[in-house]
Amino acid sequence: MKLFRKKIIKLSGLTLLFSLVFVNQSFAERITTLNVENRLSQPRLQEPVSFGLPLSEKLGITQPDQLAITDADGQRIPAQFTPLARWLQNPNKPVKWVLIDFLANVPSSGKAAYYLVKGQKNPQPSPLISVINQETSVAIDTGAVKVILSKKRFSLFEQVLLDLDQDGKRNDN
Repeated sequence: MKLFRKKIIKLSGLTLLFSLVFVNQSFAERITTLNVENRLSQPRLQEPVSFGLPLSEKLGITQPDQLAITDADGQRIPAQFTPLARWLQNPNKPVKWVLIDFLANVPSSGKAAYYLVKGQKNPQPSPLISVINQETSVAIDTGAVKVILSKKRFSLFEQVLLDLDQDGKRNDN
């Protein structure tokens, strides 16, 4: 493994440390390790992380869909990649700088490792909100809150379901 660069970025209570590395793997090539640190006493869930990263021309990244972010377990994390510059300012050359945006989960006073990899498809982000129009009701779901509005009765909310502890389960009793 050859280490090229180390950089520290501070983002509102989070610190992002990344090192540009090259690791030869058959399926996915790890480009860099992203260590996100939370110095606050509460967990940071789905916290936005955004930064620009220089890429070596030798990586041959010509399209953003050649990149993905994975967590420490190798699970792909939805992310957005925006090319900012290309080598020799030529649109046919590899990407020189890429803007990376993703949502990180970091425990209170802890760290989380993420990886920028080449060779894996980036998963599509889940929709931020869904609206389901049914015959007698309309359901609006944001993930943390699901609100059901009746089409037959006039009331503010027919039902409100919350996920207060962010465990993915709502109080739907």
